[in-house]
Amino acid sequence: MRIALPPPVPESDPPPFPLAGVLAPLVASALLFAITRSPLTLAFAALSPVMVVASLLDGRRGRRRALRRAEARRSRILDRVRADVAAAQ
Repeated sequence: MRIALPPPVPESDPPPFPLAGVLAPLVASALLFAITRSPLTLAFAALSPVMVVASLLDGRRGRRRALRRAEARRSRILDRVRADVAAAQ
């Protein structure tokens, strides 16, 4: 009888820094300010760090969720393997 164990759950790499998420609102708000001269358009520039932090937190939460699902899947497979081994003895 051959027993096939599932591979260990790999650790995921942290997401890269969202440089485009930082630069896009800054460029857009500077461009809009140059066109409209409205200080309200500069609020978009202030939102840039907020969007970056939100993106990083969302990526971290998604990685943790995927890791928990992968660990649960591996645990179920190992339970089946243990049951098969116990039944074969």
